[in-house]
Amino acid sequence: MTKSLRILSLVLVVVMLGTLTIVASAQDDEVVFVLGVDQEPERLAPLNNLVQGGALEYFYARNVWDWDTERNIYPVMVEEIPSIENGLVTENDAGNTVVTYKLREGMLWSDGEPITSADCEFGHLLYTDSSTSANIGRADYPSVVESFEVVDDLTFNLVYNQPFPDFAATETAQARCKYPKHILEPILEADGSLDQSTYFTEGADVVGYGPYRLAEWNKGESIVFEKNEYWDGEAPAIDRIIIRYIFETAQMQNAMQTGEIDMAYLFGDPEVPQYEAMDGVSVWNVPAVLADALWVNTAAPGHPALSDVRVREAIAYALDRPAMAEGVIGPGTTVPLSWYPSSLWYEGHPYREYDVDKANSLLDEAGWVDSNDNGTRDKDGEELILRFYTTTRQDRMDYQLVIQEYLNAVGIGTQVIPTSATVLFGNFSARGFFAGHDFDLALFANSAKALSPVGDPDTYSCAGIGSAENPDGFNGMSWCNPDYDAIDEEISRTVDPEKRAELVQQAEQLFYEGAFWHGLHLRKNNFALRTDRWDLDSFMDMGTLTNNFFQHADLWKPVS
Repeated sequence: MTKSLRILSLVLVVVMLGTLTIVASAQDDEVVFVLGVDQEPERLAPLNNLVQGGALEYFYARNVWDWDTERNIYPVMVEEIPSIENGLVTENDAGNTVVTYKLREGMLWSDGEPITSADCEFGHLLYTDSSTSANIGRADYPSVVESFEVVDDLTFNLVYNQPFPDFAATETAQARCKYPKHILEPILEADGSLDQSTYFTEGADVVGYGPYRLAEWNKGESIVFEKNEYWDGEAPAIDRIIIRYIFETAQMQNAMQTGEIDMAYLFGDPEVPQYEAMDGVSVWNVPAVLADALWVNTAAPGHPALSDVRVREAIAYALDRPAMAEGVIGPGTTVPLSWYPSSLWYEGHPYREYDVDKANSLLDEAGWVDSNDNGTRDKDGEELILRFYTTTRQDRMDYQLVIQEYLNAVGIGTQVIPTSATVLFGNFSARGFFAGHDFDLALFANSAKALSPVGDPDTYSCAGIGSAENPDGFNGMSWCNPDYDAIDEEISRTVDPEKRAELVQQAEQLFYEGAFWHGLHLRKNNFALRTDRWDLDSFMDMGTLTNNFFQHADLWKPVS
């Protein structure tokens, strides 16, 4: 290299170093928060089934109203919560509920466009027309909402096809105003569906109403949110929120220990002591409506033995669930009686106690016996060996191994298969193991409703069974009981609290008799925060025990 070239190279290096210093200084002036998350959605909500996928919307896509940790409903996009008292809830001539929504004036999308009733009408289209997407979990919206009526730019009516007392409490049957028509309608017109749009698959040019906007999605690594200049609420103290994907338990703990992340959440109770031992870290929890459970596939392509309720019952009797909960999670852990929240468990609610003799008797009665003395039961030449899936969450994998031992003791073999949450919970059209019925046993949690006793039709109704014709169904167990569906529908329209309680008890009894869901432990929502950097009080209200943990992210603050 000549002397002049060496001098030029040195100058370039100095200039580059100076540029890097300026960039670093600019970044040092930013307030950046890093959140560790252990599940990455394949697509943005609402085109995914992951709790974390829905939770992330609270950074960039709020909806009409929400509820706090005390389960008090408060307005977000509307002027006030509709009620009979304020005249915004009425009955039509058919005796069905009509709810009037009045949007607040002046709200803007993150691209500066005004938010109007037309956006909410577009949301209604997404939740009533399955051709718009095969991946949206529509729950009870299309079955209970009859029509959408625009009154003016800021006012509209949601008309139900029945009396519907839970219009405010049932999130899945409320107006959807969080998806911008001016952005998504052209995509829908061009492609015929939203499923393959880079808007949802890559987070390209996402527009929403929230304190932040989605700025960048590096698949397998991170999502970056930046302050939304058009947000009309309190200006956030944090400039950028980085969602860092860390899929292994030990790596998440290490990242918190070394200060690479500022907060971890939804980790298991066995991990609490490790976080509590870290300097500069505070740990807290709130009660959850999430309960980890063993889910049983009752139909093909699941194992044929599981179509027999006696075998499904035997699985529950073979498990000492209180001992497992204490050993894997910790002393005092509650074993849930039902998927329904504990506030709805009634006195005398049935529960299958640990009873090996009962388990063996039921299996014998069903014709599954160990005819070749190899330790595994069989029938008509088929071994009773079950494919057992869960996520890579450590306490679930620990549970798998313990359950495997208990089932081995009664002659049921298992193949334990930890897999990514994205694959396990993928929609039917994405060939997810659960929604696609491609499993025998699965271990995970599905959130109960925080405020309503109405069931989850996507997961438990006959109509929720996923298929090519019904790709957004999430009833992977294929459990179908028309009586349960009829009772659940009656619950949704019943106003009298005593009558409603009776119906809920009947629904829970049928749920129990189906023996497709065996509760393992009632979870707490655990949070760990680096309080050497962040003001703990500003983080304490993390939502209502379901998936709206980040509803007050705009109020988070660093230590002053």
